[in-house]
Amino acid sequence: MAENFSIHNVSEDMIEPFLDECMAETDMCTCPRCRLDVLAFALNAFPPHYVVTDFGDMITRAMSLSTQFRADIVTAVMEGVKLVSQRPRCGNTKKQ
Repeated sequence: MAENFSIHNVSEDMIEPFLDECMAETDMCTCPRCRLDVLAFALNAFPPHYVVTDFGDMITRAMSLSTQFRADIVTAVMEGVKLVSQRPRCGNTKKQ
């Protein structure tokens, strides 16, 4: 019986929970477009962690428990927040 495999960037799963908290610390627009722009910026600034198996996913998530790893995530997200809040591509200049 053949197994179905897929590739997944676990970094997205680890970064996304920090978006709302970091965005709330500023007066930036929180529309879906701005939120995705911040996520895209953070993902491009953060090393990808691609996995295929559940074991690979588990190992990568275990790495995310380190304080430095979390600090790196927050830094990448906050850099995205700064950039997007200065020039929102949605056209909004106020918090939604």
